[in-house]
Amino acid sequence: MTTPDTNAQQLAREAESLKKFKDRIDKILADLDTSEASHKRLGTRKIPQASYGDFTEAHDLASQYDKVHTQLVTMSQTFSDQIEALGIAVQMANGDYEGIDQEQQERLMAIQKRTAQYYQSPASQHSGTGQPSGGGKSTVGSGTEGSL
Repeated sequence: MTTPDTNAQQLAREAESLKKFKDRIDKILADLDTSEASHKRLGTRKIPQASYGDFTEAHDLASQYDKVHTQLVTMSQTFSDQIEALGIAVQMANGDYEGIDQEQQERLMAIQKRTAQYYQSPASQHSGTGQPSGGGKSTVGSGTEGSL
């Protein structure tokens, strides 16, 4: 018959699990940073506007490419930031808040600030009518919730 784990044993196992999880996050972040999807590598993938030709549609295509390229670089950076923030949060959960140093705290705050800069709340995605831009009607509060 086995004896139940003590609280200390459970905490030690949980800390070990968090450590393994953080190691996996660190590996994912390192893999992303060395991949073609890295924001650093994406940032260098510019096509000169002259490559498209010298007519209106070519300028429009170049403009759209630049717009999409900028968005991809931003998304890659944001994704990398979120993975890094998750790693810091796991490290914090493994100990206590006193265990993080000033540099980690500042890094976490910088990530949060940059992420907030790009965040669009669901309310701001609507056209100002109170309805989703898809034109559907909400059934919330009408007594038809959950019915088909």
